[in-house]
Amino acid sequence: MKKPAYIYTITALLLISLVVLRAFEKNLFHDPLLSYFANDKYLTRPLPVLSRWHYVELLVRYILVSTLSILILIILFPRLKIKKSLVILYAFTGLVLLILFMLSYRFYDHLGYRPLFYIRRILTQPVLLFILLPILFFLQKFNPDNK
Repeated sequence: MKKPAYIYTITALLLISLVVLRAFEKNLFHDPLLSYFANDKYLTRPLPVLSRWHYVELLVRYILVSTLSILILIILFPRLKIKKSLVILYAFTGLVLLILFMLSYRFYDHLGYRPLFYIRRILTQPVLLFILLPILFFLQKFNPDNK
């Protein structure tokens, strides 16, 4: 069965929202790590001090990206009963990643820059969306309940 055109329009608008969020991240969020990792001077410069407000901003940013990602997945796969599971998965992943981010910031001297850099990247970009898209496509295509 073919999907209506409005499904693709809404999905495109949500994807554009993700791109706009990424494009204007410097204006929307104060992220000292963004300029810190912008060039290779982070190897010699000390790590910027992060306030509690930075963790709140990181959480808000994760919630925005997660909400848009969940909406995209729900709209693209309406037959799969995944709404509650997606919310739980994104909430659990966000909690674990935020704790790991705090720990990698706290133990930066021992761990180096990579854990901090990549955990922050996963929190601020829709990585989970691109992991779940092919999985859900496979589930929808080969699920016997959808026929």
